[in-house]
Amino acid sequence: MIFRSFVAVSAAILSLGVQAATAPGALGNPDPATTFVKFAATTPQGRYVDVEVLRDYADTVTLGIDTESGAPLYAHRSVALTYRVDCTAGTLAVADWQMFDGNFGQGQVVWDQENHHGLAFLPAVNNEMRAVLRSACATTTVAR
Repeated sequence: MIFRSFVAVSAAILSLGVQAATAPGALGNPDPATTFVKFAATTPQGRYVDVEVLRDYADTVTLGIDTESGAPLYAHRSVALTYRVDCTAGTLAVADWQMFDGNFGQGQVVWDQENHHGLAFLPAVNNEMRAVLRSACATTTVAR
């Protein structure tokens, strides 16, 4: 996937009056990430809207350490994920994600996951999710 066409979510969020930030710890990372939304990939899926997001980290992030080998688990510098948004209910779920060892979705894929067993739709719990929900469900093109 090419993520060069991503638009910084902070620019879109500022137009909505929301401070751009991510939730530290959302993927086991104590440091905030730069988050981008690919607005061209905001596509209707029946009653849902799929929104592609890219998180980019300045430093390598891991999801822990293997207790036997001591090796870092899923070391990555960026994460591409798709949120499925239910605008009627005001909820969203993570439909799939990929972790890359390089920045901006480049390099080797270190984890690739797609939810096949039903999605867990929840209210937005952090600024990234709130921005995705507002962007996907906006009725004006200025907000999208």
